[in-house]
Amino acid sequence: MKKLSIIGISLLFLSFTSQGIAQVEGFYAVHLTEANFKPVNTNYFEQVFDQNTSYDVKQLQREVALYDIKESEEFDSKMDSMDVLFKEKGGDHSRVLATFDNEGNIIKSYEKHNNVFLPREVRNAIVKQYQGWTLAQTTYKVNYFNDKNVDKAYFVRIEKDGKRKNLKVDSSGRLL
Repeated sequence: MKKLSIIGISLLFLSFTSQGIAQVEGFYAVHLTEANFKPVNTNYFEQVFDQNTSYDVKQLQREVALYDIKESEEFDSKMDSMDVLFKEKGGDHSRVLATFDNEGNIIKSYEKHNNVFLPREVRNAIVKQYQGWTLAQTTYKVNYFNDKNVDKAYFVRIEKDGKRKNLKVDSSGRLL
C-alpha cells in the first residue's frame, strides 16, 4: 500500500509539473537535427558556418540558411537580385545582409556580430601574446560571395594602462 501511494503521489506531481510547463506562453524549443534542418541555401550555410562561433551567431546563420525568399510576397523572379536584412531577435547585436538572385539563392552576404563570445582558440591566442590586457570590444564579421572564399574574422579591441590596440584574428586564433 505504501508503494502504491508513493507511485500515486509521483504521478500526481508529474501531471501538475507537465501541465505547468505546457501552460507557459511564448516559449518552445526547436531542436535542429538533420531530419528537420534542411537549409534552402546550402552553399551559404556550408561556407559560413563555424562550429566554434557563439550560439547567437550560429542561430542567425541558420535562420538565413532556412529562409526561402521565393515564399516572400516581395519576391519577384524578374528582378536581378534582392537584399534582405536579418537581425538578431530581441537585440541589435547581430545582422546579416543577404543578397538573393532571381532563383532564390544567396549570392553574397555581409555579417556583423557585435559583442560576441570569442572561441577558445581566439581567446588563448590573445591572452598568450597580450598578457595583462583586457578585452574591451569584440566583433565577428563574415563576407560571403558565392563560389569564392569566405572571409571570416574577429575584430578585438584590447586595453591596458589607458592604451588600446585593435586586433584582427581568424577563427583558429591566428593574428592577421
